[in-house]
Amino acid sequence: MSLGVQRLAELLLLSESARCERLLMIIEPFNGYMDESGTHDDSQIIAMAGYVSTYDRWIQFEKDWGGVLRHRCLKEPFHMTDFETRHGEFCDNNYWTPGIRESLIERLTYIAKRSTVLGVGVVIQRKDYERLIPDDLKADFQNPYYLLLYFCLVLLAKWNQEIPEPCKPIRFLFDRKKGFEGEAAKLYYGVKDRHDQYRLLSDMDFGSKDEDIPLQAADLIVYEVAKEGRRAYGDPRNMRKSMDALREKMNLLVTFLQESHLREFIQIVRRSQTSG
Repeated sequence: MSLGVQRLAELLLLSESARCERLLMIIEPFNGYMDESGTHDDSQIIAMAGYVSTYDRWIQFEKDWGGVLRHRCLKEPFHMTDFETRHGEFCDNNYWTPGIRESLIERLTYIAKRSTVLGVGVVIQRKDYERLIPDDLKADFQNPYYLLLYFCLVLLAKWNQEIPEPCKPIRFLFDRKKGFEGEAAKLYYGVKDRHDQYRLLSDMDFGSKDEDIPLQAADLIVYEVAKEGRRAYGDPRNMRKSMDALREKMNLLVTFLQESHLREFIQIVRRSQTSG
């Protein structure tokens, strides 16, 4: 059992000895893996995205995902940026022909969409954040991370209202970013305390892609969501084939934030400040 699955079990407060016995007693526990792009650098497109699924589906995901990587003799965790830029293990163009590259990404996207219940993603242009969010709120949020997390919660709440049986609170694991964990946790629990009226958010923790395999799926989807955001905000290039594939199952909710979204968000925060 991988460290990613062990971490989920720990969040569920299951001991190692009781894990197998009590697994059948767990009723569809939901766990989310999230990653972000551009929140701590100078990127003009900022995104947060990830997947929500059940405990047993994540176990199967790890088996299938790991099998594909081993088949291609990949020793390191899969990083979408390395794949796209032909860096590290992907630098050998004699091996990584266009056909093999396409085969790998098709297989990984298939596993990601088949193994998960829901994918969510939110994208914003940095210039819109800087222009429209008041200075006092920027100081309060300290990072666009807060805004993206809020709108991810909105998407999850919408989905939760539409499914026949609303899910239990979702436990999240975020990709670890050096020097950002304390602030990220503060922002997460700030959104949970202020805006989680549907009680969708449970505990959160941080992990790494080499130990927590589902974070590699979050890395894939946030990369694709950010790329699609560039197209949505005016990049003339067509939708990427892999993004099109991720949407085929119709379990992917993505919002590209516009001025109307931000102004509505500001009003909600102001009302919260007034009532508080």
